[in-house]
Amino acid sequence: MERVLEHLRRASVQVREIDTICSATKARQAAVCRLARQCDMVVVVGSLESANTRRLAELAREQGSRAYIVDAAEKLDFLWLDGANTVGVAAGASTPDWITKEVVGKVEEMEKDRQAPGDEQVQEGEQDSKAIYEESLPVLKPGDMVAGRVVSVDESGALVDVGYKSEGLIPAGELARRPAHEPELRAGDEVLVCVTSVDAQEGVLRLSKRRADEKLSWERLEEALARQEPVEAKVLQEVKGGLTVDVGLRGFVPASQVERGYVSDLAKYVGRTLRLRVLELDRDRGRAVLSQRVVLEEEHEQLRNQTWSTIEEGQVVRGIVKSLTDFGAFIDLGGVDGLLHVSELSWGRVKHPSDVLKEGQELGVMVLRVDRDKGRISLSLKQVLDDPWANLAERFPVGGVVKGRVTRIAPFGAFVELEPGVEGLVHISELADGRVGKPEEVVSPDQEVKVKILRVRPSERRISLSLKEVEQDREKATVRGFLANQEHDRVTIGEVIGGLLEGGRERQNRQ
Repeated sequence: MERVLEHLRRASVQVREIDTICSATKARQAAVCRLARQCDMVVVVGSLESANTRRLAELAREQGSRAYIVDAAEKLDFLWLDGANTVGVAAGASTPDWITKEVVGKVEEMEKDRQAPGDEQVQEGEQDSKAIYEESLPVLKPGDMVAGRVVSVDESGALVDVGYKSEGLIPAGELARRPAHEPELRAGDEVLVCVTSVDAQEGVLRLSKRRADEKLSWERLEEALARQEPVEAKVLQEVKGGLTVDVGLRGFVPASQVERGYVSDLAKYVGRTLRLRVLELDRDRGRAVLSQRVVLEEEHEQLRNQTWSTIEEGQVVRGIVKSLTDFGAFIDLGGVDGLLHVSELSWGRVKHPSDVLKEGQELGVMVLRVDRDKGRISLSLKQVLDDPWANLAERFPVGGVVKGRVTRIAPFGAFVELEPGVEGLVHISELADGRVGKPEEVVSPDQEVKVKILRVRPSERRISLSLKEVEQDREKATVRGFLANQEHDRVTIGEVIGGLLEGGRERQNRQ
């Protein structure tokens, strides 16, 4: 572990080291060190794959004692005893008690075989082995946190091996704070438990997973409070005055601390996971008060500063419609609101912003002006859209006749929309033949009309239109059509007289 930390520090990586070894593990390691200083050889009982077991063997060797790891009594080698006057036995935290006892018994048998019967050293060896085994066991007291492995689970609770004389019992009521929300324990699971009572003479050990979970949760919240770091918690229910949340224990979020603004419906938060800041902790009263508002305020301020430091005129930025008014819309650009005036919503005429936008909509806008002193930003939506006046002369050539809609009427004429964003003026003199007193005598708002293109001035965004010339052209076309038909039906005087003469001859011949 130290080598890993040193390597990370040399690579300029910021490292925060947290000692996660529980008190029972530390006590076991200290006991092995004392044991190794008294013995020529130490047998560590446990899995070869266990890091804790390998660490116990390393500690024994560091004290100058030979150390071997076995996971069963039959793995012991008689030759290991050669030159060892005193043999110690230690066990890993998750090693079942019965395996350790078998190893101790096997060591005693091997010593008997090595010594002559009746030899005082045999008895001393037996006593030493038992004493060494007893010393390797952890010293537990109520309130200690220890790690263990679940041996069995039934309706009465769970038996857990924590390396003590016998397995400890977690009563069913101490398995979890809220059984319905916790996964079921199974044999073989590794758990962290709190010692509630110890009877050394009877070897009875009672444990609580619920208390261990709550203790860890309190420690986690205390650290988060000290470091001013947020924690995540799921909302359990709405209660009077706020929300209850699960932070490993029952926490409370006042209604005023849920959002940056007022919240009328707290029920919508139930089931959601929130990022919260710890405001107040009181273990004695079991009180934990938290706030999402503080987290949101800090994030909003960071985002606001970032936006002000990067935004410039002419940029196209993304934003979210925050609110609509009669004169425009306020767009959230990231902690900063910009105004999108109704005149900048579209190239065409917009009566109300709600005709184009809706709250919560995301869109791209161009930054027109930035006033950092007054904290104002002006935006435009139409500037990021295609300009309908580009290539207008190609779409509406002079002399062409197009359909349009009367949008508004002025004393001097009527405005006609040819397409969204493109309006032309029909001057009062171009509304009809003869004198027109008021434009309303000829046209009305929203009326569809055909108009003729008289002039196109894209640079000035003006188009001159005529309604009367369409009518004049229609009348001229009617006259030309009539005259064309007259050409086909024309009869000469000669043809008429010739026809009469021919008819008279036919009558004479019949007579």
